[in-house]
Amino acid sequence: PRFLHVVSVAEGKAFINANLPGEPVTGEKIVVGFEEGQWFWIPNPEIIQTTFFCTKLPHKCLYSTTVQSTFKRHELSCTDQTKVQSCQIKLGSSFNSINTLVEAGVLPNRFLNYRQPFVSVWDIETLESESEEYVPTVQATLKVCSIGTSTNLPNQPDRFFLRKSSDPKHSQELVDEFLESLFIQECEFQEALPKEFRKALLTLQDVEESKFSQNRTQKQLFKRMLQNLLTFNTYAFNGGKFDLKVIVPQMYNYCSRNQIEVSAVKRSAKYFSLTLEKKVGDRVQRIGFRDNLNFSSPTSLPKYLQQWGAKLKKSIFPYSFYKSVEQLQIATEFPPESAFFNELKQEGVDKTMYQEARKEFNRRKALEESNPDHMRSMADWLKYYNLLD
Repeated sequence: PRFLHVVSVAEGKAFINANLPGEPVTGEKIVVGFEEGQWFWIPNPEIIQTTFFCTKLPHKCLYSTTVQSTFKRHELSCTDQTKVQSCQIKLGSSFNSINTLVEAGVLPNRFLNYRQPFVSVWDIETLESESEEYVPTVQATLKVCSIGTSTNLPNQPDRFFLRKSSDPKHSQELVDEFLESLFIQECEFQEALPKEFRKALLTLQDVEESKFSQNRTQKQLFKRMLQNLLTFNTYAFNGGKFDLKVIVPQMYNYCSRNQIEVSAVKRSAKYFSLTLEKKVGDRVQRIGFRDNLNFSSPTSLPKYLQQWGAKLKKSIFPYSFYKSVEQLQIATEFPPESAFFNELKQEGVDKTMYQEARKEFNRRKALEESNPDHMRSMADWLKYYNLLD
């Protein structure tokens, strides 16, 4: 027989030391009728089915087994890192539209491996409120409050648009100002691009081919490539699922009033792309709204930036605390920590982030009014937060 010692007994479960002297307890077995610290003899220890639990990653790995050899093999391979093994080293053939145009003689050779360097991004902020009427699938009502844009185009500073009031007409004015600024950026974009792109497109448009000729089909492909290169794209993280869906009614209204054509591609409930086309003189202004996540695997913003080696600089904003723009404009003190509780996610704010945000607000509030970083109210904090996002 084997000598066993009951280490602890609680609710009919007992940890038993069935190992060699000096080794840790690894098993658990339901034992009835014994008290803590009690010694007892058992004629055949094999009848006790011991359950082994992984101890390499406490509170993370919940693996358990009754087979000791399987348990030891698991602990040798247990890790909190995901290993992806694949024999595939290439996803399709590489395709570069500019190189294709160069090889076809549409663009000069100096544009081989050329990369378009300009980018534009945008982001909206909303205020959350409970729905006035009960709708099973609706958790809250979102009202657009501000829009921020940023680009690396020459002579184009960051822009911030704040809704003037809760009046519905001011949400339309907000989106109108935003879209008008993008059309201005589009003009700067065309000026910054190599003139050869525009010239090549005009040359292809002047060439006439018979209706079903192979040259016609090829030239149409080249024209689409050039049009894509001349399209001013602006990106929003998760914009197809959130940002665009919030302001798209106002966007369609603006386009209807200004003779702007809209083409949208939707995938289930999200926008894959949305393009505005406005005829100005002898050319067409094209603005494409794109979602970063359509060019990446599903991920969070911090992990997305990590993929590109960029640092995340983010702050906090009390989405559910203020119900209108007017409340933001008259709020001259930073709200309490409880104001940052996220009603949709049912979680509070990180205490360190709250303290840092409050300190930054008070620092800017203490600046002279002539200082561009001076803050008077939470409306100014919204501008800081929106552009930071």
